[in-house]
Amino acid sequence: MSKKTIDLLDKLRRINEEEDDEYFDQCVSPPDLALIEKGIPTLEQGIFVPASGMIRARFEYAGRWEDAFLDHWLSLKEMARVPSRKKTMQRIHQRIEDWEGAVIGDVKLSELSLFGFDGTEQTETYLVWSDKKEPSVVYYHDQHENKFPNLNAYLKYITT
Repeated sequence: MSKKTIDLLDKLRRINEEEDDEYFDQCVSPPDLALIEKGIPTLEQGIFVPASGMIRARFEYAGRWEDAFLDHWLSLKEMARVPSRKKTMQRIHQRIEDWEGAVIGDVKLSELSLFGFDGTEQTETYLVWSDKKEPSVVYYHDQHENKFPNLNAYLKYITT
């Protein structure tokens, strides 16, 4: 497990616990360690990619993480169900089609995982799998796109 990733996840959890907001209710579910060996589900039904070090650490740390950072981070089980969720996939395809130059529009569904989302806030977080050791993280909020080279860089951004 990546110690740096765990340290950043602990920091995020502490920051969230200190948040004094009636609309913010962090809830961290226990991890489902049996699923991690199958891999990380992509947006193409039945396609999984091997868990990288940072991503493995995240899913060994927790399952679903509600109100992680402006969205809910999905469990592996939830991620595997995304391709069969018609409404969710329509929203993803709409993001790809309507946003010219969007990072997620440049890759196949088999290279993309929905990491987190919030349906009311128009917020989505994706893992973009490529030939690199770690996937990049792309975060959308309203009309803003932020890309990070890996999970640790994203965690550093949201905890500072």
